Amino acid sequence: MQVPVHVNQDLDYIMTGRVRLLVFWAGKDDVGGGYIRRGVLPQDPASDVIELLIGSDPAKAPRTINRCGAAAEIAHKGDCCMRDSESSIFFGFMKVSKGSSVSEMEKELAHEEAGRDFSFSAIVNQGDRNGNFARVVPFSSSTDFTINQFDHAKSMVFERLLRSDGRVKQVEPKQIQGCGR
Repeated sequence: MQVPVHVNQDLDYIMTGRVRLLVFWAGKDDVGGGYIRRGVLPQDPASDVIELLIGSDPAKAPRTINRCGAAAEIAHKGDCCMRDSESSIFFGFMKVSKGSSVSEMEKELAHEEAGRDFSFSAIVNQGDRNGNFARVVPFSSSTDFTINQFDHAKSMVFERLLRSDGRVKQVEPKQIQGCGR
């Protein structure tokens, strides 16, 4: 997120990878990680902010697999229904992968590395009782961002979202009575 957040709750975690080999399990601890943070915007005490970062660390993961993503949502609670959000803004991005097996993933990783062309996808979504708007922007980067480079990646992703049209979807407002959703 590009705005400062007053963090009330911060949960860090470490990722463990496991693979079943016929009868036995093989695995490795600490192959990645991330965090979940919850807080509020200092200038808006009625906000509820949740941030998530998750991913493998290619320096630690078997076969240097690098898959990561991040998401953040700011929900604003309205005056009439404090239990429901009146509006929300969601931002997320992730490393894109089409591989569904180890061999497909290895080929994909080798192709990306050889061409220095790494695929990502970003989304920004804004919704309220008047409708919903989302923009999805697939993009490539010459940098294979990892969870350790989140701040640099986040800045680049926001820049791409602002200057690109991407796929846009807009949902028209529905007839809503009171605060119901």
